[in-house]
Amino acid sequence: MRWLLCLSFLLFQFYAEAQSIYSVLRFADKTSNKGKVKLIEESRTFYRISRVIKESRVLEYNENQQLLVEKRYSKKEGKYLEVMFGYQNGQNAYRKRTVKSDDGFTTEFSSYSYSKEGHLIEMVYYDTDSVVTRQVTLNNNENGHPIKLKKYRGEELIGIEEARYDYSNNRVYIKALNEFGDVISEVDYTVDQRLKNPEFTYDDHDNVVAFPRNVKGSDQMYTLRKYKYDDNGNWTTMTVYLAEKRGDKYIFMIKDSVFKRKITYYE
Repeated sequence: MRWLLCLSFLLFQFYAEAQSIYSVLRFADKTSNKGKVKLIEESRTFYRISRVIKESRVLEYNENQQLLVEKRYSKKEGKYLEVMFGYQNGQNAYRKRTVKSDDGFTTEFSSYSYSKEGHLIEMVYYDTDSVVTRQVTLNNNENGHPIKLKKYRGEELIGIEEARYDYSNNRVYIKALNEFGDVISEVDYTVDQRLKNPEFTYDDHDNVVAFPRNVKGSDQMYTLRKYKYDDNGNWTTMTVYLAEKRGDKYIFMIKDSVFKRKITYYE
């Protein structure tokens, strides 16, 4: 469950390259919102050694709790991201992504194709002139989970990923290969993130409040979270700390980040 270790989200990390087996597994994840959320306005503050970083995020949902728009921006950093989603037959059909950086604004479109069973099998990326820039194809197992992913730039194969699933332990093992078939990296992740991890501690709302920073390591460094909730059970404040665990106690707690959310609901 390494995604939980990345609360200091890099501004464009997920949407910059949704071209991996891991991101495909997360592609169809349901929102964890409780009730009919219409809008979430979120402020983020990250405490670093040399500076404090402030960012904002806005999420807009339809009444089916499908994400329509995500905006992320940092005035001080001069960064801006907007992603718009479109749906067909209840599935994500297309996406428009606009980014502002030091080089100005760039826009990218992507479309998604599914098998007759409803599993994602292709992602195609276009530039503003509707020219295909990248393509991703997928082979899935009987559970609809990707076992092979191929990435293309134009007609050129630029990378392959292969996955092996251990469902009894809720793990997926992924190998990344170059265009020649050489293994360049190997990682493993949680398959179904709705299932609780025995290494983690949860609160009464089923949100993680403590987890080891290195799940497989022997160190005692932990990430802790403290929440405040609204009447619907959605968190409105999350404060993240880094701490060392000694016995049953956490010591040397350092504030890492604070997330605050204003949530608007459908009537």
